[in-house]
Amino acid sequence: MFALFFKQLAYSVQIGDSTAGALGVPRGFQLPNGWLYRMPFGLTLTTDGDCLEGIGVVPDIYVRNTSYEIEAGFDRQLDSALQYHSK
Repeated sequence: MFALFFKQLAYSVQIGDSTAGALGVPRGFQLPNGWLYRMPFGLTLTTDGDCLEGIGVVPDIYVRNTSYEIEAGFDRQLDSALQYHSK
C-alpha cells in the first residue's frame, strides 16, 4: 500500500523490485476446532480502478538484488537509490 500510495500521487521515484501484489483485505473466521482461517475478501484498486492483486506495483527503475549479493552483504537497490539521489 505504501508503494502504491506514492506511485499514484507521483511523490517519488521508486527504485527496486516489484511489490508482491498481495493487496487483498484479509478476513478471519474462527473454526470449531479453535483454529483461525484467513482469506482475502476485498480488493484494493488504484485510483484508475485497476486491480494489482497478483501483479504488484512496478517500480520506475527496476533493480533486483541477487541471492549472491544479499549473502555478500551488497544491496544493489540501495546503491542505485543513493546514486539516483546524488544526481
